Amino acid sequence: MSGFSSHAPMTVYHGGPPLIPDSVTKIYLHYDQWEIAKNYPGAPAILGDVKTTLGPLNAAVERSRRRNRSDVAKRNEALQRTHDKLFKSWAKYIKQHRHSEPINSAYVAAELAAVQPKNMVYVDEANTGNQPFQRLLEFQDPLSYYSGRGVALGYSMPAALGMALAAPKRRIVNIVGDGGASFYPHVFWTAAKYKLPILFIILNNEEYKTLKQGLEAMKKFWPEATEPPGLNLGPPHLQHTAIAAAYGVPGERITKSAEVRAALERGLTAKGPYLLEFMVQREVNDTWPTG
Repeated sequence: MSGFSSHAPMTVYHGGPPLIPDSVTKIYLHYDQWEIAKNYPGAPAILGDVKTTLGPLNAAVERSRRRNRSDVAKRNEALQRTHDKLFKSWAKYIKQHRHSEPINSAYVAAELAAVQPKNMVYVDEANTGNQPFQRLLEFQDPLSYYSGRGVALGYSMPAALGMALAAPKRRIVNIVGDGGASFYPHVFWTAAKYKLPILFIILNNEEYKTLKQGLEAMKKFWPEATEPPGLNLGPPHLQHTAIAAAYGVPGERITKSAEVRAALERGLTAKGPYLLEFMVQREVNDTWPTG
Protein backbone atom coordinates (compact mmCIF):
# COMPACT_ATOMS: atom_id res chain seq x y z
CA MET A 1 0.00 0.00 0.00
CA SER A 2 0.99 3.60 -0.43
CA GLY A 3 -0.63 6.91 0.38
CA PHE A 4 -2.16 8.88 -2.45
CA SER A 5 -4.79 11.49 -3.18
CA SER A 6 -7.45 10.91 -5.80
CA HIS A 7 -10.92 12.17 -6.68
CA ALA A 8 -11.71 8.84 -8.34
CA PRO A 9 -13.14 6.13 -6.06
CA MET A 10 -11.03 2.99 -5.87
CA THR A 11 -13.90 1.01 -4.35
CA VAL A 12 -17.46 1.51 -3.14
CA TYR A 13 -18.14 0.99 0.56
CA HIS A 14 -21.34 1.93 2.37
CA GLY A 15 -20.63 1.80 6.10
CA GLY A 16 -20.24 -1.17 8.42
CA PRO A 17 -17.00 -2.43 10.00
CA PRO A 18 -13.64 -0.96 8.91
CA LEU A 19 -12.90 -1.56 5.24
CA ILE A 20 -9.41 -2.74 6.28
CA PRO A 21 -9.77 -4.82 9.48
CA ASP A 22 -7.39 -4.13 12.36
CA SER A 23 -6.13 -7.72 12.07
CA VAL A 24 -4.63 -6.97 8.64
CA THR A 25 -0.97 -5.92 8.64
CA LYS A 26 -0.56 -2.75 6.61
CA ILE A 27 2.75 -2.50 4.76
CA TYR A 28 3.63 0.82 3.18
CA LEU A 29 5.98 1.32 0.27
CA HIS A 30 6.68 4.68 -1.33
CA TYR A 31 9.51 6.75 -2.74
CA ASP A 32 8.21 9.87 -0.92
CA GLN A 33 8.24 9.71 2.89
CA TRP A 34 5.46 12.33 3.02
CA GLU A 35 3.04 9.86 1.42
CA ILE A 36 3.80 6.88 3.67
CA ALA A 37 0.87 6.05 5.97
CA LYS A 38 -0.81 9.36 5.10
CA ASN A 39 -4.26 7.83 4.74
CA TYR A 40 -4.15 4.90 7.15
CA PRO A 41 -1.80 3.83 9.97
CA GLY A 42 0.50 0.98 9.06
CA ALA A 43 3.11 -1.33 10.56
CA PRO A 44 6.26 -1.59 8.39
CA ALA A 45 7.02 1.51 6.36
CA ILE A 46 9.45 1.11 3.48
CA LEU A 47 11.05 4.11 1.83
CA GLY A 48 12.45 3.09 -1.55
CA ASP A 49 12.02 2.71 -5.25
CA VAL A 50 8.64 1.06 -5.89
CA LYS A 51 9.67 -0.96 -8.96
CA THR A 52 12.81 -2.32 -7.30
CA THR A 53 11.17 -3.18 -4.00
CA LEU A 54 7.75 -4.43 -5.07
CA GLY A 55 8.98 -7.73 -6.54
CA PRO A 56 10.62 -9.09 -3.37
CA LEU A 57 7.79 -7.66 -1.25
CA ASN A 58 5.12 -9.44 -3.33
CA ALA A 59 7.08 -12.69 -3.07
CA ALA A 60 7.19 -12.38 0.73
CA VAL A 61 3.43 -11.69 0.88
CA GLU A 62 2.75 -14.71 -1.34
CA ARG A 63 4.78 -16.97 0.97
CA SER A 64 2.78 -15.70 3.93
CA ARG A 65 -0.50 -16.26 2.07
CA ARG A 66 0.43 -19.89 1.36
CA ARG A 67 1.22 -20.50 5.02
CA ASN A 68 -2.20 -19.11 5.99
CA ARG A 69 -4.27 -20.64 3.19
CA SER A 70 -6.94 -21.97 5.57
CA ASP A 71 -7.50 -18.47 7.00
CA VAL A 72 -7.95 -17.10 3.48
CA ALA A 73 -10.53 -19.77 2.68
CA LYS A 74 -12.48 -19.04 5.88
CA ARG A 75 -12.46 -15.33 5.14
CA ASN A 76 -13.71 -15.89 1.58
CA GLU A 77 -16.50 -18.14 2.86
CA ALA A 78 -17.56 -15.47 5.35
CA LEU A 79 -17.58 -12.84 2.61
CA GLN A 80 -19.70 -15.09 0.39
CA ARG A 81 -22.25 -15.57 3.20
CA THR A 82 -22.42 -11.81 3.71
CA HIS A 83 -22.83 -11.30 -0.04
CA ASP A 84 -25.65 -13.86 -0.28
CA LYS A 85 -27.47 -12.40 2.74
CA LEU A 86 -27.27 -8.89 1.31
CA PHE A 87 -28.61 -9.92 -2.09
CA LYS A 88 -31.51 -11.74 -0.46
CA SER A 89 -32.30 -8.49 1.35
CA TRP A 90 -32.17 -6.57 -1.93
CA ALA A 91 -34.43 -9.13 -3.62
CA LYS A 92 -36.97 -8.74 -0.82
CA TYR A 93 -36.77 -4.93 -1.04
CA ILE A 94 -37.28 -4.96 -4.83
CA LYS A 95 -40.28 -7.27 -4.49
CA GLN A 96 -41.87 -4.89 -1.98
CA HIS A 97 -41.43 -1.88 -4.27
CA ARG A 98 -41.93 -3.33 -7.76
CA HIS A 99 -45.36 -1.65 -8.07
CA SER A 100 -44.48 1.68 -6.41
CA GLU A 101 -45.63 4.90 -8.06
CA PRO A 102 -43.74 7.16 -8.31
CA ILE A 103 -41.20 4.54 -9.35
CA ASN A 104 -38.63 3.34 -6.82
CA SER A 105 -35.14 3.88 -8.28
CA ALA A 106 -33.99 0.52 -6.87
CA TYR A 107 -36.59 -1.13 -9.08
CA VAL A 108 -35.10 0.63 -12.10
CA ALA A 109 -31.70 -0.77 -11.07
CA ALA A 110 -33.09 -4.30 -10.74
CA GLU A 111 -34.79 -4.17 -14.14
CA LEU A 112 -31.65 -2.76 -15.77
CA ALA A 113 -29.62 -5.58 -14.21
CA ALA A 114 -32.05 -8.08 -15.74
CA VAL A 115 -31.61 -6.79 -19.30
CA GLN A 116 -28.14 -5.21 -19.32
CA PRO A 117 -25.89 -6.18 -22.25
CA LYS A 118 -22.59 -7.89 -21.47
CA ASN A 119 -20.57 -5.08 -23.05
CA MET A 120 -22.25 -2.32 -21.05
CA VAL A 121 -20.23 0.57 -19.65
CA TYR A 122 -21.98 2.28 -16.75
CA VAL A 123 -21.19 5.98 -16.19
CA ASP A 124 -22.53 6.71 -12.70
CA GLU A 125 -23.85 9.98 -11.34
CA ALA A 126 -26.94 8.76 -9.59
CA ASN A 127 -25.52 10.45 -6.45
CA THR A 128 -28.33 9.94 -3.92
CA GLY A 129 -29.67 6.89 -5.76
CA ASN A 130 -26.53 5.04 -6.82
CA GLN A 131 -26.39 2.24 -4.22
CA PRO A 132 -28.94 -0.06 -5.93
CA PHE A 133 -27.13 0.28 -9.27
CA GLN A 134 -23.73 -0.40 -7.72
CA ARG A 135 -25.11 -3.40 -5.84
CA LEU A 136 -27.29 -5.00 -8.52
CA LEU A 137 -25.59 -4.36 -11.86
CA GLU A 138 -22.95 -6.81 -13.08
CA PHE A 139 -19.66 -5.27 -14.14
CA GLN A 140 -17.88 -7.59 -16.57
CA ASP A 141 -14.43 -6.00 -16.43
CA PRO A 142 -12.58 -3.06 -14.83
CA LEU A 143 -13.66 -0.80 -17.71
CA SER A 144 -17.38 -1.36 -17.04
CA TYR A 145 -17.84 1.23 -14.30
CA TYR A 146 -16.89 4.89 -14.19
CA SER A 147 -17.64 7.52 -11.59
CA GLY A 148 -15.95 10.39 -9.83
CA ARG A 149 -15.92 12.35 -6.61
CA GLY A 150 -15.69 16.04 -5.90
CA VAL A 151 -16.47 17.19 -9.42
CA ALA A 152 -19.21 19.36 -10.92
CA LEU A 153 -22.81 18.22 -11.04
CA GLY A 154 -23.69 16.80 -14.44
CA TYR A 155 -20.08 15.83 -15.28
CA SER A 156 -21.17 12.28 -16.18
CA MET A 157 -23.09 13.36 -19.27
CA PRO A 158 -20.08 14.77 -21.18
CA ALA A 159 -18.01 11.92 -19.68
CA ALA A 160 -20.40 9.49 -21.36
CA LEU A 161 -19.63 11.15 -24.70
CA GLY A 162 -15.94 10.45 -24.15
CA MET A 163 -16.66 6.85 -23.20
CA ALA A 164 -18.71 6.32 -26.36
CA LEU A 165 -15.92 7.75 -28.53
CA ALA A 166 -13.26 5.67 -26.75
CA ALA A 167 -15.26 2.42 -26.84
CA PRO A 168 -17.54 2.59 -29.91
CA LYS A 169 -18.43 -1.12 -29.75
CA ARG A 170 -19.79 -0.95 -26.21
CA ARG A 171 -23.20 0.21 -25.03
CA ILE A 172 -22.81 3.24 -22.77
CA VAL A 173 -25.40 3.77 -20.03
CA ASN A 174 -25.29 7.07 -18.17
CA ILE A 175 -27.47 7.55 -15.10
CA VAL A 176 -27.83 11.03 -13.64
CA GLY A 177 -30.29 12.90 -11.43
CA ASP A 178 -32.59 15.59 -12.75
CA GLY A 179 -30.58 18.29 -11.00
CA GLY A 180 -27.28 17.22 -12.53
CA ALA A 181 -28.88 16.74 -15.96
CA SER A 182 -29.87 20.43 -15.99
CA PHE A 183 -26.22 21.52 -16.25
CA TYR A 184 -25.22 19.98 -19.61
CA PRO A 185 -28.25 19.57 -21.93
CA HIS A 186 -26.11 20.50 -24.95
CA VAL A 187 -24.52 17.05 -24.56
CA PHE A 188 -27.60 15.73 -26.37
CA TRP A 189 -26.67 17.67 -29.52
CA THR A 190 -23.21 16.09 -29.69
CA ALA A 191 -24.62 12.62 -29.04
CA ALA A 192 -27.20 13.09 -31.81
CA LYS A 193 -24.74 14.60 -34.30
CA TYR A 194 -22.31 11.68 -34.00
CA LYS A 195 -25.00 9.01 -33.42
CA LEU A 196 -23.29 7.83 -30.25
CA PRO A 197 -24.79 4.66 -28.68
CA ILE A 198 -25.55 6.19 -25.28
CA LEU A 199 -28.58 5.41 -23.17
CA PHE A 200 -29.13 8.45 -20.94
CA ILE A 201 -31.23 7.64 -17.87
CA ILE A 202 -32.47 10.54 -15.76
CA LEU A 203 -33.85 9.71 -12.31
CA ASN A 204 -36.26 12.59 -11.82
CA ASN A 205 -37.36 13.14 -8.22
CA GLU A 206 -37.96 16.87 -8.84
CA GLU A 207 -35.46 18.02 -6.25
CA TYR A 208 -31.77 18.61 -5.58
CA LYS A 209 -31.62 15.69 -3.15
CA THR A 210 -27.83 15.68 -2.87
CA LEU A 211 -27.83 19.36 -1.86
CA LYS A 212 -30.60 18.74 0.66
CA GLN A 213 -28.57 15.94 2.21
CA GLY A 214 -25.55 18.22 2.38
CA LEU A 215 -27.65 20.85 4.13
CA GLU A 216 -28.85 18.31 6.69
CA ALA A 217 -25.23 17.37 7.40
CA MET A 218 -24.36 21.05 7.89
CA LYS A 219 -27.14 21.44 10.46
CA LYS A 220 -25.13 19.28 12.85
CA PHE A 221 -22.67 22.16 13.12
CA TRP A 222 -24.96 25.05 12.16
CA PRO A 223 -28.46 24.28 13.53
CA GLU A 224 -29.94 27.57 12.35
CA ALA A 225 -29.23 26.75 8.69
CA THR A 226 -32.38 27.01 6.58
CA GLU A 227 -33.14 25.53 3.19
CA PRO A 228 -32.49 28.03 0.40
CA PRO A 229 -35.03 28.44 -2.42
CA GLY A 230 -34.51 26.44 -5.57
CA LEU A 231 -33.85 22.95 -4.16
CA ASN A 232 -37.30 21.79 -5.23
CA LEU A 233 -37.45 21.53 -9.02
CA GLY A 234 -41.16 21.61 -9.59
CA PRO A 235 -43.42 23.30 -10.30
CA PRO A 236 -42.72 24.35 -12.97
CA HIS A 237 -41.90 20.77 -13.92
CA LEU A 238 -38.80 20.12 -16.01
CA GLN A 239 -39.45 18.01 -19.10
CA HIS A 240 -36.08 16.47 -19.89
CA THR A 241 -37.48 14.44 -22.77
CA ALA A 242 -38.61 17.68 -24.41
CA ILE A 243 -35.18 19.22 -23.82
CA ALA A 244 -33.46 16.20 -25.38
CA ALA A 245 -35.84 16.22 -28.35
CA ALA A 246 -34.93 19.85 -29.02
CA TYR A 247 -31.32 18.71 -29.44
CA GLY A 248 -32.24 15.72 -31.62
CA VAL A 249 -32.33 12.85 -29.09
CA PRO A 250 -35.54 10.78 -28.85
CA GLY A 251 -36.79 9.62 -25.50
CA GLU A 252 -39.59 8.62 -23.15
CA ARG A 253 -40.93 9.82 -19.81
CA ILE A 254 -41.88 6.81 -17.66
CA THR A 255 -44.24 7.18 -14.70
CA LYS A 256 -45.40 3.59 -14.07
CA SER A 257 -43.33 0.71 -12.71
CA ALA A 258 -45.01 -1.70 -15.13
CA GLU A 259 -43.43 0.21 -18.04
CA VAL A 260 -39.82 0.16 -16.77
CA ARG A 261 -38.58 -3.12 -18.31
CA ALA A 262 -39.93 -2.49 -21.82
CA ALA A 263 -38.61 1.08 -21.82
CA LEU A 264 -35.13 -0.12 -20.87
CA GLU A 265 -35.17 -2.71 -23.64
CA ARG A 266 -36.11 -0.06 -26.19
CA GLY A 267 -33.40 2.26 -24.94
CA LEU A 268 -30.70 -0.41 -24.96
CA THR A 269 -31.49 -1.45 -28.53
CA ALA A 270 -31.74 2.08 -29.98
CA LYS A 271 -29.39 2.70 -32.89
CA GLY A 272 -28.16 6.01 -31.51
CA PRO A 273 -28.58 8.07 -28.34
CA TYR A 274 -31.79 7.63 -26.37
CA LEU A 275 -33.20 9.17 -23.18
CA LEU A 276 -35.32 7.51 -20.51
CA GLU A 277 -36.67 9.87 -17.86
CA PHE A 278 -38.00 7.91 -14.88
CA MET A 279 -40.20 9.77 -12.42
CA VAL A 280 -38.93 8.32 -9.14
CA GLN A 281 -39.72 8.57 -5.46
CA ARG A 282 -37.94 10.89 -3.10
CA GLU A 283 -36.53 7.88 -1.27
CA VAL A 284 -35.09 7.88 2.20
CA ASN A 285 -31.77 6.16 1.55
CA ASP A 286 -31.51 4.56 4.99
CA THR A 287 -34.39 2.22 4.09
CA TRP A 288 -32.15 0.37 1.60
CA PRO A 289 -30.50 -2.93 2.64
CA THR A 290 -26.99 -2.48 4.02
CA GLY A 291 -24.04 -4.73 4.70
